[in-house]
Amino acid sequence: MAFTSKSTLEKHSSTSPWLCMVLAACLTCSLSGLAAADDPDAPPPEARGATDIASGRILSWPEFSLLFSFDDHVDVVSGIQSTWSISNTNVPTAFFYAANHPEAEIANAPGLTHISEMTDASALTYEMDSSSSVITVGEFVFLRNPTTGFYGALRFDRLLETRGPQNEADVTWYLQQDGSADFSSFIFSDGFESQDLSYWSSTTP
Repeated sequence: MAFTSKSTLEKHSSTSPWLCMVLAACLTCSLSGLAAADDPDAPPPEARGATDIASGRILSWPEFSLLFSFDDHVDVVSGIQSTWSISNTNVPTAFFYAANHPEAEIANAPGLTHISEMTDASALTYEMDSSSSVITVGEFVFLRNPTTGFYGALRFDRLLETRGPQNEADVTWYLQQDGSADFSSFIFSDGFESQDLSYWSSTTP
């Protein structure tokens, strides 16, 4: 990006008023473009309409406490809710639950390292009871509601140090809003972290 100094404009203005006007216009465009690029509220290009997959983070989520409802954070009605409980604090592992079973079901996704690797969540084996198998930090569970046809997912990010009678965890959630079971279009971008949702701030007045 090239910038033109005021002294340069003054130098040319004495000999060519038309050239001065052109250079001034270029300088204005350059500065306005720079301001737009530095706008902290502007989402990165790859985050603008890149996917129908909604996502955010549940921070300090206490086990067996208030249910997490995907529908509180999206524009569709998925009918999917979840909760979780600790399995082992020494080697952080947890159980996740389809809280509104049998309307929603849950499945493990062993070997999945990124949500975009999941091209067909319908191929997973969904538990007939409400609980997933034990998962460890970094692993995923998928939830589906056969009635609404929507699929969601949870990633166990980390187990927090116990600060009270209940364990707490940070979890990333995903919901495919187009009704399909394909999550491969998810794009991780710099704008993702700015969309983090605190469980407490989003569920209390």
